[in-house]
Amino acid sequence: MTYKCTASLPVVASNFPLWKEIGGNRCGITVNPLDPKEIAQAIEYLLTHPEEACQMGENDRRAVVEKYNWEQEKERLLNLYMEVLKR
Repeated sequence: MTYKCTASLPVVASNFPLWKEIGGNRCGITVNPLDPKEIAQAIEYLLTHPEEACQMGENDRRAVVEKYNWEQEKERLLNLYMEVLKR
């Protein structure tokens, strides 16, 4: 069976702490960026589990819309500036 989903795509990202945090949104798989075999396994997993990959893609899109966008980051940045200026 072919599983169709929107253009929202899951990510395969480096397993750096920040990316792991983003991965907590269940939007993809984090891997050791220096391990080609691990990267290949992650891609293969997504290709062989299309429904889960589609769900990860949707989670990824939702995270961008709700959390990781300029409107959200703007508030954090402005708050940081205000804290620095108070010193």
